[in-house]
Amino acid sequence: MGSELFTQYQVDKSSYIAGGHMNLWKIYTGTHKILKNKVCVFVFDKNAVGQYSSKDKDLILAVLKKEATGLVKYKHPNILSIVEPLVEDKYSLGFVTEFFTSTLTQWVKKDPSKIEIKMIISDICQMLNFLHKDCGDVHMNLNPDCIFINEENTKVKVGGFNFAMGQSDISNFCYNNFSPECNPCLSYLPPEAILDNKISTKCDVFSLGMLIYNLITHE
Repeated sequence: MGSELFTQYQVDKSSYIAGGHMNLWKIYTGTHKILKNKVCVFVFDKNAVGQYSSKDKDLILAVLKKEATGLVKYKHPNILSIVEPLVEDKYSLGFVTEFFTSTLTQWVKKDPSKIEIKMIISDICQMLNFLHKDCGDVHMNLNPDCIFINEENTKVKVGGFNFAMGQSDISNFCYNNFSPECNPCLSYLPPEAILDNKISTKCDVFSLGMLIYNLITHE
């Protein structure tokens, strides 16, 4: 990523975790050079979609950009906070968020306790209550790769707002058949949403049920 994003941060480029929508983002740990606070730096290499046509590539990049711009809209203790907004250059996309240590996909493999699992579920429920009741929106992409955990305090930070929408926008939603990158994580959506385009807050409740199953069974 170009200097526009990295100038203010000391970024550990020797290691990263994969996460976010379809695990397409490389997520590095960084430290602000002056303030010394820890952050996470999301970077996407545009070469990863080089095999697609220009039109299809633009569609995928538009979905990925919403990973950052979607977070700007919502302010909640269990929603990932943006520290530096999305920047783009010829080769990559990038943005900076508050610090976390793993995705839920990685965290659940560490054999968490029942108490920790209950805390995770409670945090996700609080986020969904805020999103549905206070904002009137549907997340539509709730899955373990888009949920981030700060293991220092077992705190949930939800991301993945690539497909979030208001109730009035639901009728305009349709699935893209050419590329999985342009769709939500279908494994965590109910059949009626995928087959019949029946979108509502119930889709997020179904996703929550799938997440609970994942947390309990570690599958």
